[in-house]
Amino acid sequence: MKRAPQQVSNPKLLGTVIRSLEAFSKKQKPINSAEEAIVEALINTPKIKQQAAKRICERFRGWSRTTRLKAFGPFGLFDNELSGDTLSYLSKAEVQLESMVTAGYPDTVFSFQEDDVNPPAPPEFPDDTEFTIEYTGLYCRQRTGDRGFWKFSNSDEPYVTTIAVHVDTQGQNEVREEFHPVGTDAYSDVDSGEWREGPIAAIWQGELKGDVSLVVIAMEQDEGDPNAWRDEIRLVVSAISAGLAWSGVGAIPAAIAALLGELLNWILDTGDDEIGQDLMVLTPQSLALFAAWPANPYLGRYDKGEYSIIAEAYVNQTEWVKTNIPYHFTTYHDLSGRYNCLFRVRANKPPKVQWFGPDLNEKARVSRFKPLVGRG
Repeated sequence: MKRAPQQVSNPKLLGTVIRSLEAFSKKQKPINSAEEAIVEALINTPKIKQQAAKRICERFRGWSRTTRLKAFGPFGLFDNELSGDTLSYLSKAEVQLESMVTAGYPDTVFSFQEDDVNPPAPPEFPDDTEFTIEYTGLYCRQRTGDRGFWKFSNSDEPYVTTIAVHVDTQGQNEVREEFHPVGTDAYSDVDSGEWREGPIAAIWQGELKGDVSLVVIAMEQDEGDPNAWRDEIRLVVSAISAGLAWSGVGAIPAAIAALLGELLNWILDTGDDEIGQDLMVLTPQSLALFAAWPANPYLGRYDKGEYSIIAEAYVNQTEWVKTNIPYHFTTYHDLSGRYNCLFRVRANKPPKVQWFGPDLNEKARVSRFKPLVGRG
């Protein structure tokens, strides 16, 4: 596996998800009610493939028994690896949502210029206003394989997965997965300091009834199959959603997003390189504020190393690259390479009252109070 194992915040639930995928892939009988609920949900979910579940379980089984047992307890083992007493325990075990460890998953907040003390209050929109979060493109600050001043790697072929989670009117998690660029497997020939606009595509749509959690995963196509990766993402998201619903805490978008990020560390080995994953929790207030603000072109950093004859060494120089990609916020991906994925928010109706933010001067409002949400 490409990534070292990491401790998970809810080993019972995530282990039960993996065990349920095993039962689903082999059409075997689950051993407890939690596994039954997850398997039943997978059977009734369109576009869910047993072959994808088989691949995930094979990768998970690739970790040693000791490693899985240490991280997940008996929930990280499959039936043929367990003793009779442990199987009996698991058949009666109840999965509870344990304390969520969300370190490294910051909520979305506004970051303003230093001379702005308080962020502006969001405008009020009509109650039936529909909001849309759109993926608008990506920016490459440093391609994968480049390290420091050694920049001899080939151009990247990145692709992006977005997973948006919110609570529907029945109090259940509603999940939407989208894959970018739309219409093709990956972007081609991307180098440091370059960007790709769109294709612009909606990744979430709805009214402002609660938080929207957004997981964004950037990958670099190498030897893997992006279509197989997409099948696996759908499968894992559906299984985690079903597990949370069974445990009685289905209406927590941030929980499913955080659990997905943790589980991917254990099962992600698609033959492609992971550029990185990021998570943001967007509140109704932030979405309203974004929708009322103009989406300005993204200004990206480019760390350019050049050899100095005078210094007889490489000298790092930071350049700023103005793109043509409209954005309100970004996610940052730096596990391998450095990329920003860009997003904007739109509303199908204007605010109830014409809104100019904290400054009635249009030019000053755009320049001084431009949101700088995102990392990197």
